[in-house]
Amino acid sequence: MTNTITILLGVVAIAMTLIAFVSASRANRAQSKATTVTIEAGAYARARESYESALSTVREEVAGLRAEISSLRQSNDRLRDQITSLTNEITRLRS
Repeated sequence: MTNTITILLGVVAIAMTLIAFVSASRANRAQSKATTVTIEAGAYARARESYESALSTVREEVAGLRAEISSLRQSNDRLRDQITSLTNEITRLRS
């Protein structure tokens, strides 16, 4: 009877060890998954910040280019007016 009790206690101890091992493995996997999610969330936040910064820079450059185009158009219009005026003067002088 003592041997049977000893064997049963050994089986129970082995079963408890196995349950503890499985539980610890699951906990480690869950912690690893949570860490991965946290890392991915941080990477997403950094990527978003970088994207928004680049987008802001591009918007500023586009605004600058639009201003430059407007200035060039005005200059072009002035030069056309001068060309027209000079052409008219040349025509008048030739007559």
